[in-house]
Amino acid sequence: MPPPAPPTELVPSERAVVLLSCALSALGSGLLVATHALWPDLRSRARRLLLFLSLADLLSAASYFYGVLQDFEGPSWDCVLQGALSTFANTSSFFWTVAIALYLYLSIVRTSRGPGDGRLLWAFHVVSWGIPLVITVAAVTLRKIGYDASDVSVGWCWIDLEAEDRVLWMLLTGKLWEMLAYVTLPVIYLLIRKHINRARLTPVLALATLIAAFGSSFQYGYNVAAINSPAELMKAFYNETYYDRIGEYINEFSLTLLWSISVSMFPFGGFLGSLMVGPLVNTLGRKGTLLFNNIFSIVPAILMGCSEVAKSFEMIIVARLLVGICAGLSSNVVPMYLGELAPKNLRGALGVVPQLFITVGILAAQILGLRSLLANEAGWPILLGVTGIPAALQLLLLPFFPESPRYLLIQKKDDVAAKTALRELRGWDDVDAETQEIWEEDRAEKAAGFISVLKLLRMRSLRWQVISIVVLMGGQQLSGVNAIYYYADQIYLSAGVRAQDVQYVTAGTGAVNVLMTVCAVSVPGSRVPVCHQDGGHLESGESWPRKEPGAQWRRAPRSLLSSLWAVLRCQPVSWRGWGGGAVACGPKDGGPSPPSTPEATAVRGGSSPTSHTGDNYLCQGHHVTNGAPGLRSAEARWPFKDTHTHTHTHTHTHTRAGGRTGEVGLLSLPRFLALSLQVFVVELLGRRFLLLLGFSICFTACCVLTAALSLQDTISWMPYVSIACIISYVIGHALGPSPIPALLITEIFLQSSRPAAYMVGGSVHWLSNFTVGLIFPFIQVGLGAYSFIIFAMICVLTTIYTFLVVPETKSKTFIEINEIFTKMNKMSEVHPEKEELKDFPPSTAGQ
Repeated sequence: MPPPAPPTELVPSERAVVLLSCALSALGSGLLVATHALWPDLRSRARRLLLFLSLADLLSAASYFYGVLQDFEGPSWDCVLQGALSTFANTSSFFWTVAIALYLYLSIVRTSRGPGDGRLLWAFHVVSWGIPLVITVAAVTLRKIGYDASDVSVGWCWIDLEAEDRVLWMLLTGKLWEMLAYVTLPVIYLLIRKHINRARLTPVLALATLIAAFGSSFQYGYNVAAINSPAELMKAFYNETYYDRIGEYINEFSLTLLWSISVSMFPFGGFLGSLMVGPLVNTLGRKGTLLFNNIFSIVPAILMGCSEVAKSFEMIIVARLLVGICAGLSSNVVPMYLGELAPKNLRGALGVVPQLFITVGILAAQILGLRSLLANEAGWPILLGVTGIPAALQLLLLPFFPESPRYLLIQKKDDVAAKTALRELRGWDDVDAETQEIWEEDRAEKAAGFISVLKLLRMRSLRWQVISIVVLMGGQQLSGVNAIYYYADQIYLSAGVRAQDVQYVTAGTGAVNVLMTVCAVSVPGSRVPVCHQDGGHLESGESWPRKEPGAQWRRAPRSLLSSLWAVLRCQPVSWRGWGGGAVACGPKDGGPSPPSTPEATAVRGGSSPTSHTGDNYLCQGHHVTNGAPGLRSAEARWPFKDTHTHTHTHTHTHTRAGGRTGEVGLLSLPRFLALSLQVFVVELLGRRFLLLLGFSICFTACCVLTAALSLQDTISWMPYVSIACIISYVIGHALGPSPIPALLITEIFLQSSRPAAYMVGGSVHWLSNFTVGLIFPFIQVGLGAYSFIIFAMICVLTTIYTFLVVPETKSKTFIEINEIFTKMNKMSEVHPEKEELKDFPPSTAGQ
């Protein structure tokens, strides 16, 4: 039984607040339970999930209610019981919340039917009741629960807040599952919103993105931070190993040199990995390179995990080099792979995912690197060896997902495989429009072959693209991000944070980094459709009502946020839409058969008026295209005459139907296609704006931090300003400078030059990283706090360059982006590489 603890005085106002919260929670949960009991018609599977969540919340409210009314003045059976019940109920509540979100997503993905049979519900039961029960029983058995924790929460019996392993049990008894719920729920929410909006984030594309990023990008971030926490333990291991061999300890200089080599091998390996990108992606493909890259993670994981047993610090040094190669390859290949998998309206969002997983990897290493977890004498080899787990999972799962369609079509000339990959990724059969766009890119640069780094640097047609990547990649690493983390511990200590708690504050900073990277892919609102009968006009906004028999409208799930109502009989005189899109019309009550030769097509949206007539027709469209030729379907084909457009404040498209009212399936019966994604900030605000905003925040933070560090010995509250500057810097860097440069390499280079561009960008990235790590300690000794002035100047110079040179690339095809740079490079053609490459020997065209 736990030792006695001094009683904690319970403030009446705190009692009142907790009692009120318990009463409201119990009332809401009780109403849901009573509803389920009294009305059998409401006992659907989805509502049963709410019932189980309500039961968990009801039990939690009861345990807290008892805890507030009972003053726990020492160890007692009721304190242990109250702690066990609250731990079990709270943890179960988090699991059931995630289960409901997952069920909702699966229900929407599987359209009209629910997600499978009752087996999924049983799986939810096993996880949501079973895991909390196991944790609670273990905590009670090991006597970890039953301590008065009223200092944390009124009337709460929990764990011993003074115990050495308190962090571990804080995580296991609730905080870990709470954090996982906070991370998982926004992700599921994004997936739901995207699926409802038909942004075409199909399960295949989503899973391929997650597996590629977790198996590769996660490792980059993890290995950046994993070696920091156990640094002193590893130095002691170096010393002891040397003593066992020689009989004496390493002198201080040699030990520092060995440790510096161990640390610097990672960025040096990253540089080598960047140089390997071009040959590997052109030979093995994008997916093949990621699978091959797992060798450089699994082998070093084994080496580092076994280094202590083998008494060999050389194994760690070699392993750091190998895992650096893994990071160098993954930091370039993953953005390339995802950028070529994604449709253009998702390219920015998916391009941020690798950086998100880098920050998640850093956070995971910081959490596992707590002294109470793995950063101790017994656990540090395990901490280093964990890096092999994501690689093993990727090696098992990624082979089931498609290769880059662009690689298959342009480089392998495999039209069938490319179309198969596109169909899997897009979730529809009609991929001719996207295939045609890839073929156009291929024809435009057919003479180029695959450009080497030397060619890339010598080509005038790619001059500003190369300069932009060098500036942005250099600015990303030379803007002081590593120096900020170097100073962080010192700043936290000066602000009064206890030495033993600095590691938790550092982990909190990592959590902020993850949060802000997630915010780079947050969700704005969008419009919903409104159809009304007013002179025969149909006005549409943005949604995708589901298909129903008879081509009638059905309320879209988006109507959870707004009142969407559908009108079934607008006249077929005309339709009007904002921003462009497609109308689908179908027969009602049998309708006439479609003619064999359509007479006209719909028009594109946007800022310029266009019209199309001839071989195409207005029909159900699968996605927003730049013109009606992409709108093909075998379901409904109806002719429209006199097609024309007028461009006003919004794009207004008026189309008159060629037939009498009732003959054509009535334009009151269409399904409107989602006109734009509008689900990610990177797509809403654009790459350029996020770069400008991020570097500006970093510049401001560096300037204020310099002043704060200089004055912290004279002004007592300056350390808190320094902490605010660190957090602001992390936020700014995570918004733009961290994720955007790698994304831009995919967007501003075409297929032939993209591998070489990633080699250049990756080399600049890793050399800059290596340079900062090498020279910053000397700069810090010489300039002290004023070293941040250097980083501030780099931030402002990068901001100016971005403002003057870097164009916006969101929602543009690779060809359109190339047109912008063609004008900047003062070239006459869209793809002038064809002419310049004539200067190179024919034998080098395929290198």
